[in-house]
Amino acid sequence: GNWVAYWIEEMPLMKIVQKELLEKVVQKMLKGKMVVRVLN
Repeated sequence: GNWVAYWIEEMPLMKIVQKELLEKVVQKMLKGKMVVRVLN
């Protein structure tokens, strides 16, 4: 499942910036196919 999105939604609102940074990092890793196996 999409555990990343679920985890992000459960994070405190004060960490919204870290959420955005995490999303960018995840997108970068997905494009690089570095963590596709882990996320799936």
